[in-house]
Amino acid sequence: RQRTMAPYYRPFAFALKMATFALSAAAASVHHPAALRNRGPICEALREFGLGREAGLALEIGSGTGAHLEALAAAFPAITWQPSEFIPPPGASEECPAGTAVFDESIRTLSAIDTFGFLQFANVLRAVALDAGSPFERWPPRVGAARGQHRLIYCANVCHISPWEVTCGIISGASRALAPGGSLVLYGPFFDPQRPAVESNAAFDRSLRERNSEWGVRDIQALVDHACGEGMKLLACKDMPANNYVLRFVRLPA
Repeated sequence: RQRTMAPYYRPFAFALKMATFALSAAAASVHHPAALRNRGPICEALREFGLGREAGLALEIGSGTGAHLEALAAAFPAITWQPSEFIPPPGASEECPAGTAVFDESIRTLSAIDTFGFLQFANVLRAVALDAGSPFERWPPRVGAARGQHRLIYCANVCHISPWEVTCGIISGASRALAPGGSLVLYGPFFDPQRPAVESNAAFDRSLRERNSEWGVRDIQALVDHACGEGMKLLACKDMPANNYVLRFVRLPA
């Protein structure tokens, strides 16, 4: 028999529907359209890798506006997500500090990330400030306290808009934060030495380096070489739409 909603539930249901609509509209106005397009395929890639089936802790580096976070939290409810973002010191310019990426200042706050994460999902912790270019010992205490216990570290669209030292810091930090067998997943544009460079990525690389000499599309082999020195190996390299990749590194047993 079809159930009908009790009268006293209807106002609540209507309010919930309107709140959900308002949040969706807010997300569309805050998140970059590309982030909204690629988060679905990214979730599918993580499922293909078999990630997120078991309970565990995941750290997202460079959560930005929370666009990927709200999709990941919904798609993988067994995972407890720790979002993070680089917050530059007051007065710092785009050119100077390691870890710098360009976001509108009005949406670059941890509280803005919490709007689409902690305040919406029971499996998302409050966002923390994290400079991935710094040694792991200077990462947030909440992350350091779970050293060697994370199942997943996820980072999207950071490597090409930050100095090379940040990419190295992400890999080095992951080798300390992850449990043996845990995964570091990187998403974004990369150069694959096994294939000719796609012209659009080559042009994008040139434009990045003109904007900041420390930025640029990274070479996958360079990441692999650094990862090997940190006790990690590349397990998967998956083609994604718009000439992007998902790279999956795993921490090897000690």
